[in-house]
Amino acid sequence: MGTELSPDIVLLRILPRLPAKSAVRFTCVSKEWYSFLTTPIFANMHLHHQNRHKLLFKSYTTLSCTFRTIDCEAPEDGLTPPRCLPFKLARNMSVITSFNGMVCVGIPHNGIKSEYSDLILWNPLTCDYKTLSKTNSCKECYQTNTRASVLYYISSEDDYKLLLVTHSCSIYVYSLKFDLWRKTEDIHRLSFSNHSVLLNEKLYFLKEDKAEDLYSIISLDLKTTEKFIDVATPILKNSHTSCLGFTILRGCIHIWMHNFLQIDLWRMDESGSLLGNY
Repeated sequence: MGTELSPDIVLLRILPRLPAKSAVRFTCVSKEWYSFLTTPIFANMHLHHQNRHKLLFKSYTTLSCTFRTIDCEAPEDGLTPPRCLPFKLARNMSVITSFNGMVCVGIPHNGIKSEYSDLILWNPLTCDYKTLSKTNSCKECYQTNTRASVLYYISSEDDYKLLLVTHSCSIYVYSLKFDLWRKTEDIHRLSFSNHSVLLNEKLYFLKEDKAEDLYSIISLDLKTTEKFIDVATPILKNSHTSCLGFTILRGCIHIWMHNFLQIDLWRMDESGSLLGNY
């Protein structure tokens, strides 16, 4: 006679190891399972075991907007069947940023191309979504020309947050748990590109000093001070040098630099020194 598995083993050990499509099906088992499977806790458990990247494709017709995804680790499986967006959409939406399967989209404002009427956090897997409150925000938070937009998760607070750097270099942070915005600081003294990367709950930006012809890296501690500090040795640039972006490789920050006819990869070590050309 077989041994019956306890619910804890099923929920905590088995379901997080299932493919996302299969895990979603189990939300129909009971209200308790639905409540657990739609929490950030389960999302992080599932991400830990799966850690698979997916691409999202949008398709528009005169009647509806649908989306499909493809698993980058198994492209031979092809695109998923088309699914309708769970929220109303009068025009094309913009994907602003994403993290851990959560997507932030902007809904264009009718008649004003430079503004969004709403910002939405959306989980394409479960089709759950949340229209962000505008409490304590400003008009610039809903403009399309923000300098940076980063979605992240703070484990100690069990909260997803959206950080926006407005065109005038003010920083606003939205909390999904409390459904409100707050302003942290102004960074008028800095001029940086839209390249950013998240590592160990610190956000790193590429700062560009056009007067001195330098690139350097600055960080923002998302857990404590929420202040910018310089963390890396400046990189000399010239008319033939440009930054292609950040990436995380083996737990270290790397920068792709385009230098005339070649692309160099620079790695930042723990001291903030940058090692290039490898």
